[in-house]
Amino acid sequence: MLAMNSIGLLGNGGQANETESFFPDLKVEFRAVEVDYLGDGDNLIDISSPTEEQEQTPIFSAAGAPRLKKKLIDLWSGNNYAKLVSANADVGSRTEIGVGTLVASGSVLTTDIKVGEHVLINTGCTVGHDTIIGDYATLAPGVHIGGKATIGNGVFVGIGATIKNGVKIAPGAVIGAGAVVIEDIEEENSVYVGVPAKMVSKNDGWLDAI
Repeated sequence: MLAMNSIGLLGNGGQANETESFFPDLKVEFRAVEVDYLGDGDNLIDISSPTEEQEQTPIFSAAGAPRLKKKLIDLWSGNNYAKLVSANADVGSRTEIGVGTLVASGSVLTTDIKVGEHVLINTGCTVGHDTIIGDYATLAPGVHIGGKATIGNGVFVGIGATIKNGVKIAPGAVIGAGAVVIEDIEEENSVYVGVPAKMVSKNDGWLDAI
């Protein structure tokens, strides 16, 4: 049997490396990747043919791009997912964190927050009270979200962006690095940049490849 502190990672890129470094006490048993991405390394396995034991291993989808993350989860045949919360993160009372989610070092989630499944909250983020974060969302390092905000499924928020309290962001939206969002974003799969944030394009899929 695998040790209780063992996990598998879906992915083999930079986010997988960071995930492993965030939790040095966890043993990474394998990295499951699509056959097209197989490279050197004894712990890489083809995502299409895991063993029964590997399928039962707690898994974290180590991809920063929301749609790529969901694709890896959809391809995986197991259903046991790790919830990874750094000992150096501050998670307040009555905060719910879904399966497959990572809260990295230095992040602060205050109180009465609901975080969905397979969410990435990277280093140094702050999330205010009564905020809802949807499934497969990604917060890059240094994101700040005010209270009572709503972040839709599959939203990507870039490094250092700020989201004003009470703002709602539609599913699939991309918020650029350093942007300041002061109004609701109602257009799904749209890209917003600047201060204040303005829509510049529809999401053309570039995040899939990160």
